[in-house]
Amino acid sequence: MAEVEMVDIPVNTMGESYGRFRLIHPGSEASMLESMRQFGQILPVVVVAGVEPDRYELIDGFKRLRACRQLGLKKIQAKVLALGERPVKAVILQLNWKARSIREMEEAMIVHSLHRDDQLSQVAIGLLLGRHKSWVCRRIALMEKLSDETLNHLKLGLIGPGHGRHLTRLPRGNQEKALQTVIKHRLSCRETEKLVAMLLERPRWEHENILHLPLEILEERCAPHPGRQGNSIEPSIAPQVRDFGQDCLALARSLAAAEFDSFSPEEFEILVSATESVQIVLAQLKSLCALNAKILTP
Repeated sequence: MAEVEMVDIPVNTMGESYGRFRLIHPGSEASMLESMRQFGQILPVVVVAGVEPDRYELIDGFKRLRACRQLGLKKIQAKVLALGERPVKAVILQLNWKARSIREMEEAMIVHSLHRDDQLSQVAIGLLLGRHKSWVCRRIALMEKLSDETLNHLKLGLIGPGHGRHLTRLPRGNQEKALQTVIKHRLSCRETEKLVAMLLERPRWEHENILHLPLEILEERCAPHPGRQGNSIEPSIAPQVRDFGQDCLALARSLAAAEFDSFSPEEFEILVSATESVQIVLAQLKSLCALNAKILTP
């Protein structure tokens, strides 16, 4: 693999055919756009020479390229690699494994392409990628269980990878109607998992009603929890405790609605850091509560 020094490439000469192997995540796109707006391009993108002279195909840095276009930038800094078709797909995986920025569904799309488009055996793919045959087999199976409609929605970022993984439990022919229900009611990843479980467990004659209006899932969103009146703390509680309790309940609702499967490794690192800070405070509070309970106990 020959690597050329960094060069500035006109944005309008950049192709995105390998973008078919990457999923769009709106939150990450917005973060990249804001980063590029504030700090400019920090890391170069990676490209290979295109079929036509002075044209390039992007293999890593799709969010950066889209941000450049939105910001009206004319050139983008890039590293040019001399690679053939099969090695390009392997390098896409290797670059993103190193950065910990690729999801299982994206791995599956690349592996499936190597198997179906490039006619490589599972053993050959395993050797190319440094992975066991069973890993390759699981990725291929994941792709072949996805309907075309579900895959298109994944690529456009209209549903998250977690939604896609749960929908693969349904036969390909049944995924489209379930997908419509997920989008119509904006079901979270966990709610999608429950919807799929209901469809698999219930008799077929109930499916139309479940898909039209999944009441069990929608009612659960509004179900009261112990210690609350509806969605609020008892008003007789001291204001400071009530405010703290409301903040905790808001956090719990946010966590319940979050689609963690769609987060990138970098986003998980932010969450881990925030969680550790919260754990320290909660541990101190727990100790204080336990101490007060002992003092008040006759």
